[in-house]
Amino acid sequence: MAKSTAQPVSKTSEKTVLSIDTIAFSQGNYVLAKLLSKTYSKDSICDATFALEFNFKKEPKAVTKLYIKGFDEGSEWYGNYVLDSVYSPLKEISLGYPACGYTRNHYLFHLNKKKQQLIHEWYSMGDSGWSSGGEIVGGTQNHIIFRNESFLPDEQNTDSETDEWGINGFSDSIHLDYQNGTWVKKLITPKDKVYHSVRKSFEEYHK
Repeated sequence: MAKSTAQPVSKTSEKTVLSIDTIAFSQGNYVLAKLLSKTYSKDSICDATFALEFNFKKEPKAVTKLYIKGFDEGSEWYGNYVLDSVYSPLKEISLGYPACGYTRNHYLFHLNKKKQQLIHEWYSMGDSGWSSGGEIVGGTQNHIIFRNESFLPDEQNTDSETDEWGINGFSDSIHLDYQNGTWVKKLITPKDKVYHSVRKSFEEYHK
């Protein structure tokens, strides 16, 4: 699983940029993902450093530097609207290798004037219909409800059953609130503990 840390920086030196990807949201609104460095361990595991430069409403904003441990080379950047709104100050950026079985990193940002805040970060993975990851399940521009959901094979399933069965589990219900110019995160359920699960057939889950 790729892990990352983030910190704001004032600018990046163009002399250190190895490559640049553009994450487009709408005309004139985009993020430049600049690859600053890559290092390799003895086991050929790659760690990468990126600078995300936000350009929204024709105003360049501050830069966020991401350190990603366990970076899959060939990964691609994607940008998504949050709460189905082009005008929302909330933007999701994700990074991952475009194939099943690879972890994708997700970052939720709030853009405000000439700065941005990384509100939340999570991971997702899917392979052959089985999956795990996080999702925003509701909210407004000032309040977000988030949770993790998974659908994984039921280890109690017997060979005599003709259908594949899985456990649809939910964990880490989180409320995010915008208070006094910053976002506050509150974990509603115990961390990393499934608070609700349902046994479903593979066909039923994917209806």
